[in-house]
Amino acid sequence: MKKIVGSMVLASAALGFGAVASAEPVKPNIIFIMCDDLGYGQIGAYGQKMIQTPRIDRMAKEGLLLTDYYSGTAVCAPSRCALMTGQHVGHTYIRGNHEIKSANPQENGQLPIPAETITVAEKMREAGYATGLVGKWGLGYPASEGDPLKQGFDFFAGYNCQRHAHQYYPGWVWRNREVVELGKKGTAEGYSHYFLTREARSFITENKDHPFFLYLAYTIPHSNIEIPPDEPCYTMYRNKNWPEKQKIHAGMISLMDQDVGGILDLLQELEIDERTLVVFTSDNGPHSEGGAKPDFFDDNGPLRGIKRNMYEGGIRVPFVAWWPGVIAPGQTSKHIGAHWDLMPTACELAGVEPPPKIDGISYVPLLKGDAANQPKHQYVYFELHRPDKRGLRMGDWVALQEKTTGDDPDLDRVELYNLAADLAQEHDLAADYPEKVAEFKMLMRKAHVPSEEFVFGKPKASAGKASAKKGKTVYFDNRKPAGRKLAKQGWKVVSVSSESAHNGRTAAMAIDGNPGTWWHSQFKPSNVPHPHELVIDLGQPVEIDGLGCLARNDGVGTGTLSGYEVYVSTDPKSFEKVAAPTFAEPPFYGVVAFAPVKARYIKLKTLGSANGKFAAVAEIDLYGSGE
Repeated sequence: MKKIVGSMVLASAALGFGAVASAEPVKPNIIFIMCDDLGYGQIGAYGQKMIQTPRIDRMAKEGLLLTDYYSGTAVCAPSRCALMTGQHVGHTYIRGNHEIKSANPQENGQLPIPAETITVAEKMREAGYATGLVGKWGLGYPASEGDPLKQGFDFFAGYNCQRHAHQYYPGWVWRNREVVELGKKGTAEGYSHYFLTREARSFITENKDHPFFLYLAYTIPHSNIEIPPDEPCYTMYRNKNWPEKQKIHAGMISLMDQDVGGILDLLQELEIDERTLVVFTSDNGPHSEGGAKPDFFDDNGPLRGIKRNMYEGGIRVPFVAWWPGVIAPGQTSKHIGAHWDLMPTACELAGVEPPPKIDGISYVPLLKGDAANQPKHQYVYFELHRPDKRGLRMGDWVALQEKTTGDDPDLDRVELYNLAADLAQEHDLAADYPEKVAEFKMLMRKAHVPSEEFVFGKPKASAGKASAKKGKTVYFDNRKPAGRKLAKQGWKVVSVSSESAHNGRTAAMAIDGNPGTWWHSQFKPSNVPHPHELVIDLGQPVEIDGLGCLARNDGVGTGTLSGYEVYVSTDPKSFEKVAAPTFAEPPFYGVVAFAPVKARYIKLKTLGSANGKFAAVAEIDLYGSGE
């Protein structure tokens, strides 16, 4: 028979067991299950009619369901950052999907959260909890300052990189810092979801005797849409008159549902269910990738929009909380909550103070049935970068901008909806309520703190050649080289003081002829301040009289050069300075002319950067006769 912890402590005190009576209160375990791209309408408890999700539906009947709960924002990485930090995306460091790419797949990942970031895992560890992450991370490539093992997690199993997590047959995954080989595509041994469930169950079992925090970040039902052909949760849909991709999609969700139920069963078997809070939710709205069709299963239910939209369907997600003996069965609430509420909730349950300057509010009163004393948000704010947009809900009213071109909300059209009367957001009331629109704009300004890494209206980092061509050319001192632009045949980089080799932003990119690739002066594993320099061997002495530098500014920390020096030599040791352009406003493409000189080696020394933390150079060109 399971024991109710509170009654056990009281009974012990009555019997005179002073050691037990004076012990610290039992801290509840916390399991936060967040799946990937599950829509508001994709489980039965929220109205789904075609996909079978009996275990989560039962979880809702035995616990608490929130009808008005929100993710961090409408895509993966920033939503997860809000969850981990307790801040909304107007304040978080990560505000969009910023990919870090490397020739080595095991160095791939996303832009790291800084070392000084305080995560919910760090607070739980401070409270004496064992902390585990199983599933998808997306907040810092391996061994970076954002690595989960450097951000409060004792244990990590799964995917560091969210692009890697698109594959359910990835070939390999991480367990802490070790690579775990999986089986072949189409096999049970190769299917990553099975691995994640096993790791989660093992973590729970190994830590059953002391408090633990488990962040179970399932990748289902994100694209790719894949499942083993003999998986019963898929084969039960085989005879449906549906497209094959929809059968697989449904099977994936039913499998995830089955495994969530299996975790609840495990807690009961271990007799720790009455001291364990389990939350189930999603990172954002449903997707339309890999053959998924949001309209087929009515993935967003009564809501408008999907993933990457600022409409409700992109950001409002399921939320079910289960805690036998604490949460009364069959509870439904319209309380407005969001991912950034996990931090203060977990801290309150663990008995530690939350970090300063967070945006979340604890929903512990609601969990414990004290809705009358549950604090409420004045508003909840959302923003997204690449594509740039933002939105804000206050009470029943929502204002949003599906296109945002600058910090100032006056720059772009604002849509206004009353959700109490128009949940589907079909009737834009902005023209009818100008004073309310003005109020929402004021709150948007207040909620948004500018970021050097994510700037509204800046081009994407992947804009490549298209954005490079739009930049203006500046000739320093109004002097143009007399010579032509030289072909880069036989050029090679022979030395470089600093480069971002971990994601392929090497010095060689500055002379590859492709303006869509660039040398990034961020040094691995730490950031080295200017000056940075590289030396290019032209292969043979040639006459030159100018150097052009195509700087890269993508609004995510890489900036244009704010000053540089040019050196030349006929040997790799003795260099002569021939130019040192200075300028108040960095140009996109700057050309400096100098007296004709014969040189084989060119040294470019960067003195500083503007518009971002690091200088990034997309191309270096030389002008001259070439003779």
